[in-house]
Amino acid sequence: MKIKNRQQFLTLATIVLVALFAADRMVLSPLIRAWKERSSRIAELTKAVSKGALLLDRERTIKSRWAEMRTNALPSNTALAQDAVMKSVFRWSQESGFGLTSAKPQPRPAEDYTTIECRADGKGSIEEYRRLLAQAGVQQ
Repeated sequence: MKIKNRQQFLTLATIVLVALFAADRMVLSPLIRAWKERSSRIAELTKAVSKGALLLDRERTIKSRWAEMRTNALPSNTALAQDAVMKSVFRWSQESGFGLTSAKPQPRPAEDYTTIECRADGKGSIEEYRRLLAQAGVQQ
């Protein structure tokens, strides 16, 4: 090969390589990055649609459970709520045969709600205690 032809070939090869490098940096790499971002976004949206479909399928159950919770909730007035809890505790005690000697409600305020804990002392058999817990809805 002649020197002039070799120089032209090397110049042309260099120009082609620089053009390919520039095309990769300016076109190909951004397209691949955008493709990956869109693919991950599509995966996220697909997961969100699946979750939404599950919620729609369970809508009736969720609404009925929410209505039940709202109707069975204690009053917002702490004194009335404590009174209702104490009436329930004494009713459960009588129904189970467990003899309560004392019971004291203790409100525990949180940000959006208040939990009422009831500290109780009593005497009775293990079976009566088990029935008391069953009356209160405690899973054993």
